[in-house]
Amino acid sequence: MAPRFGATLLKPLDPESHNSNRFFAWFNKSFKSATEHYTLRVDKTIRRPMRWIVSFGLIVIVTVLLFVRLPSSFLPEEDQGYFITLVNKPQGTPLAETMKSLDAIQTYLREKEPISYTYAIGGWSFLGMGTNTGIVFAILDHWDERKAEDQSVYSIIARVNQTFFGRDDFSAFVLNPPPLPGLGNSTGFDLRLQDQDNLGQKPFVDARNSLLGQANQNPNIAMAYFSGVPDSTEVELSIDREKAEAMGVPIAEINSALAVLFGSDYVGDFMLKNQVRKIMVQAEGINRLEMADVGKVYVRSLTGAMVPLSGFIDLKWTSGPPQLTRFNGYPSMAISGAAPPTGSSGDAMLAMEDIISKLPAGT
Repeated sequence: MAPRFGATLLKPLDPESHNSNRFFAWFNKSFKSATEHYTLRVDKTIRRPMRWIVSFGLIVIVTVLLFVRLPSSFLPEEDQGYFITLVNKPQGTPLAETMKSLDAIQTYLREKEPISYTYAIGGWSFLGMGTNTGIVFAILDHWDERKAEDQSVYSIIARVNQTFFGRDDFSAFVLNPPPLPGLGNSTGFDLRLQDQDNLGQKPFVDARNSLLGQANQNPNIAMAYFSGVPDSTEVELSIDREKAEAMGVPIAEINSALAVLFGSDYVGDFMLKNQVRKIMVQAEGINRLEMADVGKVYVRSLTGAMVPLSGFIDLKWTSGPPQLTRFNGYPSMAISGAAPPTGSSGDAMLAMEDIISKLPAGT
């Protein structure tokens, strides 16, 4: 069909018969008029080049001034018809207590705000997992029922944040979802604070807290928060290597015993009713409940004698992050925040950069 179709298109036409069709006659006349008008304008522009060069230069200057002076923003916030509340309680809080706090937040939202319904999840949130964390999704009334200014999602979020700010039993952060799906969990900005000079955990946490304190007092930032789980209670184990070597106990043997008995290890398979099951080695739960249980573990020395770990280890309670994260190879912490409704994310990011420049060297 291609040759016949090409021949049909390339076949000469009688101008009189072609212009007899009203549509084609109108199209040809309009196209010819537009071409002549465009050619005339181009000819006038070429004859007086300086006038148009100056005009183009003025347009460029105005564009640059607007780019520099107007606040920048990636995407403006929108009322999506719902918002998200992240809840954190002190480390070690049972899930039942966390659910009570989530219920209290849901009760307030349903009674005091234009909320259709709420849905809460305990033990998980965007910040991490644990019995002390939770999240509440609040679905607002329809937009037609929330025409007043104080019923917009921005006003509601401000009131909820103010209501639960400074609580001793839990902390709550209310987030507005992004205007487009796939752009994260909330609007605003996200940054990574890095420990580039190996300051250590405590100075790094102090720098983070200083950053958050200054950011939350800045008028260009509505809120800033740590996007992670707070430090939790943990046991610090120290090995006296000199004592271990004096007793003839290899460090690899110590690490293997601790990893297997207090973690687990795969050692093989067995058949059970035509199914292959894994064999996992681990100490009984009753034998790994207290710190003293670690010292009761015996390891084999180079001479074949069994030596207790209590002879060369030291245990003490401390606190630390439940998860160590890195960014570009450096220890890091995720910081999130948002600009006020009347501000822009560009101004908020500039304010964060200014605050970070004043932090101790190495962060």
